[in-house]
Amino acid sequence: MNKIKISLSDLKLIEYPKSSRPKDLWLEQERSYTDDGSYKHYYICPCGNGRIVDDKDATPGFRSHDIYIECDKCNEKYEL
Repeated sequence: MNKIKISLSDLKLIEYPKSSRPKDLWLEQERSYTDDGSYKHYYICPCGNGRIVDDKDATPGFRSHDIYIECDKCNEKYEL
């Protein structure tokens, strides 16, 4: 079965930035959440019963960026 390709921009972010001003919202989405540049964002998966995780670890000496689906149904149907 061919999986349907989706991107994070197609999904709804679960944890929104704290600012109420539109300009600051954009800046907070782009800004890192820790001093070293690491962050973790959660999105609602397409079926709505799970989530998709965008996880970046920028710790010096250990750098990784993973995006994965935490929903069995969507994991079978979609790819990122």
